[in-house]
This record gives sequence, C-alpha cells and structure tokens, in this order.
Amino acid sequence: LHSTVFATIPLVEWSVVRRAHAVAQELTSRYPDDVESWYTLGEARYHFGSRVGSSPRQALEAFDRAIAHDSSFAPAYIHPVELALWLEGPEAARRYARTYLALGPTGVSASGMELIGQVLEAGDTQPQRVRNLLREASPDVLDDALAAFRHFMDPGETAVAVARALAASPVEDVKSSTKQDRERRVGTALLFRGHVHDGARILFQNPG
Repeated sequence: LHSTVFATIPLVEWSVVRRAHAVAQELTSRYPDDVESWYTLGEARYHFGSRVGSSPRQALEAFDRAIAHDSSFAPAYIHPVELALWLEGPEAARRYARTYLALGPTGVSASGMELIGQVLEAGDTQPQRVRNLLREASPDVLDDALAAFRHFMDPGETAVAVARALAASPVEDVKSSTKQDRERRVGTALLFRGHVHDGARILFQNPG
C-alpha cells in the first residue's frame, strides 16, 4: 500500500489514496488482531488522512491498536510521538519515545527518537541543554526531530530551534535537501507559530 501511494507523488492520484484507505480499513475488519493491519491503517491516516476525512486523532488510535496487539512492534511508535505532542502534550509523547527506545532499535530513527526524548526531558527549563543537543546532532537526526516537533506549540518553539539547527548544518552534510529547502523549513516553522514577518521574509528569499 505504501509503495502504491507514494509512487504517485508529487502528482498524487487521490483515487489511489482512497483505495489504499479502503484496503487498510478492510484489513482491520478481516484481521482485527493483526498488528500490521492496524499499523497500515495508521500510516494511511497519518500521511493522507485529511483527504478522506480521517483525523490525526484517528491515526493515533490506529497506531495505538497496533501497539495494543504487539507492544514490541517498534515502527508503530514513531509517528505517535509527533501525534501525541500535537494532540496530548509532551508527557504522552515521552511515553511513546521511552517505550520505543526500550525495544533497542538501531539506525537513524532510533537516534532521532533519542534526541526527541532528550529535548523533551530538558523542556523549556534547560534551553542551553537543548541548544547543545541540537548543535551536536547530525542532519538526519535533526530531520527526524523536526518531523516530530512541527506541530508542537510549546513556549520555547522547539520546532523553530530544530529547523534553524538543520539549516545551519554544513551543506555537504545534508544530501537529501538543498540549503533553500532547509531555509524554507525555518520560514514555515516561524509562520506556523505566528512570526509572519520573519517567516514570510525567509520564504520569499528562498522560493521553491
């Protein structure tokens, strides 16, 4: 399902998206105890749910069903960290992150989740620690962290700090995006948090 949907990007065929949702929903109906069916439905709702009337809350519920059926299925914890930050707050997100890391995952996703957890633990009371963590993180790890924090409306504006740290990374260290791409992410993070003048200025300076 994932490859079918993402193969249509950037010109997404919404008929394919609707079909993917229908198939995922049917899988959970036929196999209500199957972790991968619920995970697939969560992924469909997370990435393209708005196009079929599915909410972020429903995406989180699908991932929670997957976790309930198999708490050792590590992929089911990744998107819930972002969704929990958005819908429930940092403590809920920390629970997902801690449980995921306790499974002993490896790779960029694990490093990204470790950074997310450390930043959440530091919170708004340790801004210097947060700055140090972001300065020391690799671009790939920062990229994962930005995805998690992008909807988090905290007083410290963590998403803006992560986006700026990513933009400050040496160009040669970020192979998946250009300097303009990264600057636009700073502008978007600022706009989302009400900094219209600064956000618009950055976006106009870095047209995409």
